[in-house]
Parts: sequence; structure tokens; C-alpha cells
Amino acid sequence: MILKTIANLLFAASARLADLAIAAMMVLVALEILLRSLFASSLLIADEFAAYALVAATFLGLPIAIREAALFRFEGLLNRIPDSWRPLYERFLYLLAILVAAILLTYLIQFVESSARRGIVSHGRIEVPIWIPQLMMPLGMGLSLLALIERLLAPSGKA
Repeated sequence: MILKTIANLLFAASARLADLAIAAMMVLVALEILLRSLFASSLLIADEFAAYALVAATFLGLPIAIREAALFRFEGLLNRIPDSWRPLYERFLYLLAILVAAILLTYLIQFVESSARRGIVSHGRIEVPIWIPQLMMPLGMGLSLLALIERLLAPSGKA
């Protein structure tokens, strides 16, 4: 029960951070448009930080989409499988997705560690240590892995 509560809090935090990233992206782009249109000026950082926000929104939103089964599915194939085989087929797909997510998570962690160790910074006006925005990728993938495990263990694949 306490693990489910912690998972719910983590997923809620992930969803709120994804929402915040989308809002930040919208504000940056709108502000950039206004500045360019009305004052022939620019923030000079909007595209870089909007890209960071896009990555954050994508990776932090993925666990919620997995948890709520809001991703595209191969319904045509799924509908051709006999009802008695469908739970087994779905569990197989979740196991495959867990394997892929675990591999991706491993490489994403190594990617962020490499950027931090080498001291890589962005080429933009503000030299952001690149590992900071990259951190959203393994964080989101880790939560996605948790969501996939939750879906696998749920009765009939329903979390």
C-alpha cells in the first residue's frame, strides 16, 4: 500500500513537471514572438530553453501515458488474437517494453554521467551544464519503467 502511494506521488510529480515544462515552452515562445514582433528584439535563449522543455515534457509525460494506456496500440493485431490469448500477448509486450526501457535507462544514465564528467556545456548564450536538462531523460525513463512494471503486474494488464 505504501509503495502504491509513493508511486502515485512520483507519477503525479512527473505529470506536474511535464505540465510545467509545456507551460514554460509556451511562455518562452510567446514572449519571443512578442519581443521580435513589437520591439525587434529577442531573448536569445528561447529556442534553447524551449528545446529543453520539450525534452522534459516528453520524457516526464511518458510515464503517465503508459500508466493510463494512452499510447497508440496495434488494435488491428490485438483484435485478431483470441480473447483467451490476449492477456498473455499483452504481458509479453509489457515484458518486451520493460526490457527495452531498462536498456534505454542504462544508456541514458551513462549519457548524463558522461556529459557531467566531461563538463559539457550548451553552446547558447547561457552556458548551461548540459547534464542538467539531460537529467530529465533518465528520470522520465526510470518512471516509465516503473509504470510498465506496474501495468505488467496489474490484473489483466490494467493498472
